[in-house]
Amino acid sequence: MKNFFLLFIACLFLFGCATRVSYWQHYQNCAVVEKTMKGISDCGKQSRMNYINESKSNKKSRSVLGDEYMLWAELLAERVKAGELSEAAAKMKLLERNQMLAAQQRAREQAALRSAIQSMEHQQQQNKSMTCTTIGSTLYCN
Repeated sequence: MKNFFLLFIACLFLFGCATRVSYWQHYQNCAVVEKTMKGISDCGKQSRMNYINESKSNKKSRSVLGDEYMLWAELLAERVKAGELSEAAAKMKLLERNQMLAAQQRAREQAALRSAIQSMEHQQQQNKSMTCTTIGSTLYCN
């Protein structure tokens, strides 16, 4: 029961309580409501900057990768504006990159969960108590 509780807490921490929003998720959310790449880029940038400003105490809320992604989205919108890329092609590039980043995030979360489970199993093996029973003059232990 104790191990189940620890596993539950680990899962809750990894998947439920984490309120951190990845930089690319701002743009993914905007892609649902915005019709143009420029709109997605502006909305994603605004959403990300608001998030960063609201979570000033969280030093990990702004990252170099996030800044590079923000620039990449802006350049993608500029390519559409210049006629170098269609709206559909730009949105497809955005979708492909977001899917790749989501897969990487899931892999990290799964690895962390596996590590937590292995750690709990190791701890359980270390904490096993030996029970012994005497039947007659024979001692049985497990």
